Amino acid sequence: MSDICNFLPPVPGNKDIAYHLFVYEAELHNLAQPFMKQDYCMHLAFRGNAVLQTEGKQYSLAPGTLFFTFPYQTYELIDKNKFTYLYITFNGPGVPALMEQFGIQKERVVFPNFGHLTDFWMTSIRRANPDNIQVLTESVLLHTLSFVDKIDKEKVIRVNREFDEILQYIYNNFADPEMSIAKVADIFGLSRKYFSALFAKN
Repeated sequence: MSDICNFLPPVPGNKDIAYHLFVYEAELHNLAQPFMKQDYCMHLAFRGNAVLQTEGKQYSLAPGTLFFTFPYQTYELIDKNKFTYLYITFNGPGVPALMEQFGIQKERVVFPNFGHLTDFWMTSIRRANPDNIQVLTESVLLHTLSFVDKIDKEKVIRVNREFDEILQYIYNNFADPEMSIAKVADIFGLSRKYFSALFAKN
């Protein structure tokens, strides 16, 4: 299947969110990179694998991975296995609040396990025509967002406080010859696996 690119016409009136493109990208190797768009982009990995490289970080993209980029953010998609994906570009004064509502930020842009929506996206883009493209694109974006888990802000604060306490303990007892992952995990009542994951994340 070849690329599909729908340009959405401007809508009269002042809307909080405007949708500009709904695209199926089948030939990543032909595109000039790195990318930088003036809009927010919601992407859904369709086939193959790639690596998203942005903000000094790398993320693995498998089929069904949902990922976001922000206006004027530079990013690259490194194709690992005939990667194809779909995306919607959107912008407007209502977008920052929408992104905040679902906890989507530059530190949290990749969401696995959205494969159940790939058929919906693909069916929608194939159905698109000038009469339905606006409402159809908005429906796809909002329906997809409804599956994004919100951040539990209280849990984030709790975990950050826990990490700070552990770090302070390590600094205070660094010279202890018996210092180990197991010992510190036991002192704080944590499993070694969780303790290691906490450090890897922070």
